[in-house]
Amino acid sequence: RKMAAYAQIAGLCIALLVIPFVTHRLSVNYAREHQPEWVEVNVPYGQTQKVTLSDGTSMFLNAGTKLMYPETFSGRKREIFLDGEALADVAKDSEHPFIIRSGSSQVRVTGTKFNFKSFQQDNAVEIALLEGSVEYTWDDASDSKNVNLKAGDLMRYDKGEAQVNISAFNVEKFKSIESGHPL
Repeated sequence: RKMAAYAQIAGLCIALLVIPFVTHRLSVNYAREHQPEWVEVNVPYGQTQKVTLSDGTSMFLNAGTKLMYPETFSGRKREIFLDGEALADVAKDSEHPFIIRSGSSQVRVTGTKFNFKSFQQDNAVEIALLEGSVEYTWDDASDSKNVNLKAGDLMRYDKGEAQVNISAFNVEKFKSIESGHPL
C-alpha cells in the first residue's frame, strides 16, 4: 500500500511538472499558426499601384510608397503600416476600426475615403478627407494629441513645429493619385 501511495504521489508530481511545459508548447504553437502573414508592397518611383486588402479596403498607392499589411485581418482592429501616400477607400466595419500607422502618428477610421500622405523623410503629414470622418493622432513630445476630421477637411501636420492646420477644400474638385493628380 505504501508503494502504491508513493507511486501516486510521484505520478502527480510528474504531472504537475509536465502539464505547464505541454501547455506552454501548445500555446506557442497556436500563436505561431495564428500569426498573420505580412505583405510588403514597395511602389517604384514613377509608378502607382492599387492594392485590395482582405476586408475589401482598396488602397491606391503613389510612387515611392511602402505599405505593410496582414494577408488577412484578425483580432479587434485592422492595422496597417504606411510610409508614403495612399488614397484609401476603407471598407465599413464599426466593430473593427481601421488604423494606418506612420511613424509616430496614426489615422483611425471605421469606413471612409481619404487621401493620406506621410513620407518618413517629409516634414509634414497630410489628410484630405473625401467621405466620413477620421481621428488623427500624433505624439507630441511627452504625450499624444488627436483631432477629429470630417468630409471636406484638409489637414496638414507640421512634424517639426508639432502643429496642425485644418482648412476646407472642395471634395468634388479633388484630384487624387488614382486620377494622376496627387495633392
